[in-house]
Amino acid sequence: MQWLAKRAVAELKRTGRITVVVQDNASIHTCKLVKAQIEQWQQQGLFFFQLPPYCSEMNLIEGEWRQTKAHHIRGEMFDDRYDLAMGVIDSVRHRAQDAGYRVKRFNFKTKRTIRSTLMTA
Repeated sequence: MQWLAKRAVAELKRTGRITVVVQDNASIHTCKLVKAQIEQWQQQGLFFFQLPPYCSEMNLIEGEWRQTKAHHIRGEMFDDRYDLAMGVIDSVRHRAQDAGYRVKRFNFKTKRTIRSTLMTA
């Protein structure tokens, strides 16, 4: 979030617009460490909108997961997390191709886009 806060403050200075992150109520989003930073982040132009608990219809990723599980990896058996990840990546690539949009992989640890033929759509 610190990385996003830096981008938010630059956007606020450049355009006057705030940055809003929509997130579910996962414990990582609502822990004491995050709550302690909220005021500082808001001063930097970074605000959070918490979805109501158990509100999957407002969490757009839930619909994407539902489609992935129902149409792309249904009935598949994966030997390990890597194989599961490759199955999900393949699903995202196919859904992007079918819908006519481009997708990019992003590594949050390195803060870089991953240039991979796996995501070419």
